[in-house]
Amino acid sequence: MTGVKRRLPVVQPREDEGEPRPPWQWSVLGAVATLLAFVPLAFGVMALARRTHSAYIQGSDAAEVQRAVAAMTASQRLWLGIVTVLGPFAALATSSFAGGLLVGRFGGEAGKKEAAVGGFMAACIASAIAASQLVSQPGGLAVWFLTSGVLFTVGGVAAYFGGLLGVRLRRSA
Repeated sequence: MTGVKRRLPVVQPREDEGEPRPPWQWSVLGAVATLLAFVPLAFGVMALARRTHSAYIQGSDAAEVQRAVAAMTASQRLWLGIVTVLGPFAALATSSFAGGLLVGRFGGEAGKKEAAVGGFMAACIASAIAASQLVSQPGGLAVWFLTSGVLFTVGGVAAYFGGLLGVRLRRSA
């Protein structure tokens, strides 16, 4: 055996790693990242909503539900409404912000606009999933239109602000 230690070469990142991705591809990556974050958040929020609903409302026919809601205090009704209605929107806003942050921070030439497009695309997919549940119910089409408008706004705006922060972080690094 020789007394000389052999060392492995250190891999250094190169400036020339190939062609950079076009900005539109970062919009798709942002949408995928948003959906990957949104799905577990939405499942958690919906589990909380089901648990809250079953704690306050027993029974399934309309008369029993109306009596249970009438017997609830104002704070209980407010909490049930927040968890049921605002919970999914908060989950989408959080995941869109995170997807936009990813695009803004690591997106190369992509920026706030591409981040917002990614959030909007994720909201379109969430809206299509909501349509499959809402349209078959009475009055569901109108609820779906209103919900879709809010989804598009929340997804796009939250992703835009995530992209804005990501671009600032990229510049400071």
